[in-house]
Amino acid sequence: MYGMLNYLDDYGDNTFLQAPFNHVDNLVLAEMCYLDFENILPNLRRAPESKPLRQVAAEYATFLKDGQRKTDKLVNRFDISLIEKMAETRRFGDIAMCCYTTEVDLEIEKQFAALVYCLSDEVHYLAFRGTDNNIVGWKEDFMSSYLSSTPSQQDALNYLNTVFDKFDGRFYVGGHSKGGNLAVYASSKTTAANKARILQVYNNDGPGFSKDFIDSADYNEILPKITTILPQFSIIGQLLEQKGEPIIIDSSGLGFAQHLPQTWRIDHNDFVRAEMRESARLLNQAINNWMDQLSVEKRKIFVDTLFDIFGSSDGEEAIVPLSESIKHLQKIKERYKSIDDEAKQEMESAFDLLKQEIVTAFQASIKSIFSKSDKEASDEAKDTPLPKNT
Repeated sequence: MYGMLNYLDDYGDNTFLQAPFNHVDNLVLAEMCYLDFENILPNLRRAPESKPLRQVAAEYATFLKDGQRKTDKLVNRFDISLIEKMAETRRFGDIAMCCYTTEVDLEIEKQFAALVYCLSDEVHYLAFRGTDNNIVGWKEDFMSSYLSSTPSQQDALNYLNTVFDKFDGRFYVGGHSKGGNLAVYASSKTTAANKARILQVYNNDGPGFSKDFIDSADYNEILPKITTILPQFSIIGQLLEQKGEPIIIDSSGLGFAQHLPQTWRIDHNDFVRAEMRESARLLNQAINNWMDQLSVEKRKIFVDTLFDIFGSSDGEEAIVPLSESIKHLQKIKERYKSIDDEAKQEMESAFDLLKQEIVTAFQASIKSIFSKSDKEASDEAKDTPLPKNT
């Protein structure tokens, strides 16, 4: 499959003067933001102090060798290969990196990270990290279903405003998953003067917003500059609401795995276009219908209860090594037993509603499959989730 690493092989010799910034460059820089650059990159307070990407890659490799960084199965294994290859290219090797900030706060339930790439003296890419392996970060994603703004969204706005104050020139603003949501939020809420300096806002399969937000003047002012990119079986990127026509792209992943950028198909210097799978549209419609049936209070109870079980307040990780999995599952079982009966009943009731909506979506998807050609039906069936008996 031709993906980001192939793109760097074939296109990496072209500087940004030789070939303009493109959608794939956006994804490469957004994906790189998942790596932990603590004690490698200058932080925001030291702006505009920076380091070239080639030096950052070398220092990261040293940290990895010394055991100061781990290879996280969720994203980092691919991203390590990505930064190594980027460092070898003329396109990315000499760009400056700076303004790194990262924070996980269990008390206010926040996971936030961002950095700036200086593509030239006058053009920059401000990247927001998506959800990493911290359970608290995943909980914060769900909190957006009942909060007008999350702690990370507020941090994103403050970060963008500070960076724009410290640097001249114009900016691309982007991120993957939650990072894309933060890019849109901060770009919407910033000042008119800052909005004028934004070249493009990239939301790479990030979730949407409440209807009130997308109907706001702030959002609609920046809307013409927003580029939303979704894989053909997008789940995260279709949650809640967004405006505008997204770019739908082909992916080698199956089902939810299409959310991972390394599965997105590229043709030379652009994404391979596709059409949204009907099964994905129906599944997201089911999830959004389910949320519409829950009051704000019930959404909060559901999210709090679910993530208390998974240990968000204890700083647990979403993916743990196989050697720790039994102990991890035992903790989840113990937390479930400790939840009071009322909260447990509310959560189970919410899951029953969700199951009903998914079954309805599954039935509609099956009907859709049988109405398509053999090729379309085969592709669609690969990604159609099968309901399980509970």
